[in-house]
Amino acid sequence: MVMAVRFSPDGFTNTRISRHLIERSGSISRDIHDTALFRTNGLIGLGRLIVSEFPQGVRIYNPACSYGHEPISMALILSNFLGGMDYVIEKYPVFGSDRSNDVIEVAKSGLIWLTEKNLGALKLFGTDKHLINPVKVDDKTTEFELSDSLKRAVVFRVNNIVDEIRSIDSSKPSVIIMRNVWYYMDGNTKDALVRALRDNLSPRSILSIAYGDSSLSYYGIHPLGGYFAGICDDISGSLSEGERDTFWEKTVFRKR
Repeated sequence: MVMAVRFSPDGFTNTRISRHLIERSGSISRDIHDTALFRTNGLIGLGRLIVSEFPQGVRIYNPACSYGHEPISMALILSNFLGGMDYVIEKYPVFGSDRSNDVIEVAKSGLIWLTEKNLGALKLFGTDKHLINPVKVDDKTTEFELSDSLKRAVVFRVNNIVDEIRSIDSSKPSVIIMRNVWYYMDGNTKDALVRALRDNLSPRSILSIAYGDSSLSYYGIHPLGGYFAGICDDISGSLSEGERDTFWEKTVFRKR
């Protein structure tokens, strides 16, 4: 559950993202203060794998994306591998969705909060040019506006996770990124999502989940990662050793 808290006028309300939220709901969630772009090696390795598997391009979907940090990260990673954001816009568009209109409003605002550590990672990748017009939030955090090209590379919309998968064009391969979301679902939602992934994704589509998701029990019979390994090819080992999570087994699958 996302807990929204109200800030006093002498708190964070001088930043643009705060004003954007307060104008709409009178509150702001502390979760947006915890942005961690490039938070895992696995996301970097996944970006390289996507380019390798789909050199002509592919549509990338990130359901349950919350404030949009992960789809924004993926667009930045891809722009580094491809040599520019224009290639992402044209060939590797990223679609982030969430059932909460409030968090999608934040994602659509084109504003993001970053710590110095995360900003350092962006500079290392040479993608910090896509973060402009900085405003200091506190001693450790700066708010940035996303560049116009980055905002065009990622499309955000309100949709629940099952309907988002069902809406994907099943006539061509796609990439689905759903990391660290499965344990929030009840059994019925999890079952509906598994069936939607099984029935709606075309062959060669790629599904990425986190190791914690992979270990979850599906219907109390076998781990989720084991189930997907039974209907897909487990290509987790394709992630290079320096660009995958510490626990990476059964996390990336290719639909047969």
